[in-house]
Amino acid sequence: MNGFEKASLLNFVERRSSILGFTNASTLVTLIYYTICPMPKKVRELKQMLQKAGFTLLPKRGKGSHSYWNHPLLSNPVVLSGKDGNDAKPYQEKDVTAALEELEQLEQGDEL
Repeated sequence: MNGFEKASLLNFVERRSSILGFTNASTLVTLIYYTICPMPKKVRELKQMLQKAGFTLLPKRGKGSHSYWNHPLLSNPVVLSGKDGNDAKPYQEKDVTAALEELEQLEQGDEL
């Protein structure tokens, strides 16, 4: 969104914010933004999700912030980079979600 579009949106919201009960238009814009674009998860949260699903942390493979997570039912490890407090990148969230979905499908197939 460029500067003109942001100004137009803010102007639009300012004119209608009082109708919706908001005294400050920027509060409404912030609310809309975080509803549409939620905050990214932290790397720490992704690691917790993997650990709860039964993944194990493989030993360090050298220097750096990469961590390798393995599960006995999956052939490829999930690799996460970054410190625990960093925001996770969208591709990292997708990788973890895909691994958890694949694991769930494998476990459901074993139950049948």
